[in-house]
This record gives sequence, C-alpha cells and structure tokens, in this order.
Amino acid sequence: MDRCEMVNRLKGLREEIERDGGVRIAALEALFALALWDVCRALGLSEEECDVVLGQEGAAYVEGVLCTRVWTTEKERAAVV
Repeated sequence: MDRCEMVNRLKGLREEIERDGGVRIAALEALFALALWDVCRALGLSEEECDVVLGQEGAAYVEGVLCTRVWTTEKERAAVV
C-alpha cells in the first residue's frame, strides 16, 4: 500500500466514524482524535498527511491539545506570573 492509499484509508475511517456516529471528530471523546493522530504519526505520516486523515476540525483540535501547557505545580505557575 502506498502512502496516498494509506492516508485515504485512514481518512475514510474518520469519515465513517463521523457519519455513523452523527458527530464530528472534534466533538468525540478527546482520546479518539488524539489516538488517531498517534496512529498517523506511528505510521510515519507527515504532519500534512495527518491533517488530511483527521480533517480540519480534528487537526485543529489535536493542535490545540498539543499546544496547551500543563502546569504541574503551584510553584511553576507563580514563577510565570
């Protein structure tokens, strides 16, 4: 299977889940969009190819999660302020 076919199959999986569930991928449990992103990355897909698989909303959601800073301690939060 070539890369284009792999991307199209994964994109088809996302579209099937959205269609059968009647909900966009970004509205599903956060873990699904992130899991699909992990699958894409594990398969060696580029960021652009992952975006095609996830769709615009899913890709934006994953990007938002990845850009979110998690504060682990009160001391870290205080150091920034």
